[in-house]
Amino acid sequence: MKRKQLITSNNTIVNIKITQREKEVLHLISHEYTTIEIARKLYLSPHTIITHRRNLFVKLDVRNVAGLVRRGFEEGILKPLYKVGLHQQVMSA
Repeated sequence: MKRKQLITSNNTIVNIKITQREKEVLHLISHEYTTIEIARKLYLSPHTIITHRRNLFVKLDVRNVAGLVRRGFEEGILKPLYKVGLHQQVMSA
């Protein structure tokens, strides 16, 4: 488990621990998997996935899935699949 510092919405700094399983769940959420699909892929109960999601919402201090994914990128938990500059060059070609 990696411990990170997070600045919450009310500007307080807290140490958070995101488990490896929570990272896996966040990664799958960011790829638009549903709770049922994540549960099947990880061989877990849907209730367990719901608990992991809930824990991520609290730990990352967000209110919805968009915020969860945004914060995942901000905290370096999620990595972009491409570099912005390269993507812009490809899109303009």
